[in-house]
Amino acid sequence: MKGFLEIKQEYNELRSLQRNEIIKYLEENNFKVKKRGKSGRGDKYYTSGGRFGTSYDLSNWKWIDASSNGKNFIISLQCFDVDPNSYNHHVLMDRIGIYMYEKYNSYEAYTKMEVTEIDLPMDDIKKRQLMKILECMFNR
Repeated sequence: MKGFLEIKQEYNELRSLQRNEIIKYLEENNFKVKKRGKSGRGDKYYTSGGRFGTSYDLSNWKWIDASSNGKNFIISLQCFDVDPNSYNHHVLMDRIGIYMYEKYNSYEAYTKMEVTEIDLPMDDIKKRQLMKILECMFNR
């Protein structure tokens, strides 16, 4: 029987495959994707600016930084949500969120991220939904 850490690693690997699938689709549709260094994933040894004595593996936090026709997007594989009734803050794992920006601002990425109805895993229908959403955002 697999242990917790093995399943956690497998889940992280599957999320990476999903990220790569979305990147491939975006590039096929004339998007430019930033892929250098740690772009697109959290730090494996995150310490919250040194506040943590023991690092936290944040590598499961995944996003895509893409651009097309002068528009920049963060396509997040987990999105931020604030419940309009309770005002509780949530992170919706495996739900796609999109933040369009001119100059990246982490606070705005959190407060202005648009929650989509698209959940992982991706398929052709969901990829087309993602592209339709991005096209609508282009026209704003």
